[in-house]
Amino acid sequence: MKAAWKRLTSRRRKGNFLVVLGHINVDVVYELSKFPVRGQSINTGNVRELFGGTAGNIALHASALGLKTAIGCYVGSDFNAGFRKLLIESGVDCHDVIMVEGERTPRCHIFDTPDGEQTYIIEQGAMASTRDLPLWEDSISEGSVIHIATGDPDRYIRAVGKRSYSFDPGQEINYRYNAVKFRKLLDGANIFFTNEIEMKMALKLTGTVSEQQLAKRCGTVIKTEGSRGTAIFQEDGVTRVPACRVKNYVDTIGAGDAFRAGYYAAMEKGYNIVKCVEFGNAMASIAIEGKGGVGSLAGYRQLEKRWKENYGPSR
Repeated sequence: MKAAWKRLTSRRRKGNFLVVLGHINVDVVYELSKFPVRGQSINTGNVRELFGGTAGNIALHASALGLKTAIGCYVGSDFNAGFRKLLIESGVDCHDVIMVEGERTPRCHIFDTPDGEQTYIIEQGAMASTRDLPLWEDSISEGSVIHIATGDPDRYIRAVGKRSYSFDPGQEINYRYNAVKFRKLLDGANIFFTNEIEMKMALKLTGTVSEQQLAKRCGTVIKTEGSRGTAIFQEDGVTRVPACRVKNYVDTIGAGDAFRAGYYAAMEKGYNIVKCVEFGNAMASIAIEGKGGVGSLAGYRQLEKRWKENYGPSR
């Protein structure tokens, strides 16, 4: 069955440094005093609808940091006009944002407590479509760095071909991947991004017992560990990078996506992997100081200043 679809913009930019494949969501954030137990109902506090999604967050942060960034994803015909304006005015190349007729834009329902605990329910919408849709060929063929985030692993396997890429399945590692699909994408990657919870599933899917063994499959594993910082696993050992100080904690929604953008901003400058992770940690600390996935966008100078305060020679 062929879908009626159209591109978000006809404008196509050549020479993008970063191409991000993943979700643009409506993040519906429910503020709870605590999580309910089974069979219990509780009141919610504030309910907010925010721009979100792994690809959307990374792309906006990266573009704000000065990177020429393209995004590839599927959204519904109900796509928010304000979100479209935000992406375009931020300089994100949206040629491969595909609007699918009759589908809904993905929604992530986020339940947030004052102590920083979060849980999520994903409504995949257009990103779960089984229809015949473009595979973001224009962006992939011309981008310098391809970042695969959340989304359909079968489509990603077909889309990337023999291109090198970073692999970052996020929470979807727990329900959209089996061992065969995960190993296929991991083995073709040059970097695997993950966090502590997702790492447990990665080890299970590959039948390995340590992060360093996992790194033998793709070369580098970068695992964010919250307030303990970030660990870099490679075949020859592990490097631990301390976390960056947060000046005013607001929420952690999208902090991992901001980390990726900071990492790539440093990569584009030609910095080594440890400094790239430091920049990632610094960008995550800035993001935590604003509400939602892109509530605290920063320019490169602000990011560099935060890096110097925490990691630079004069700290």
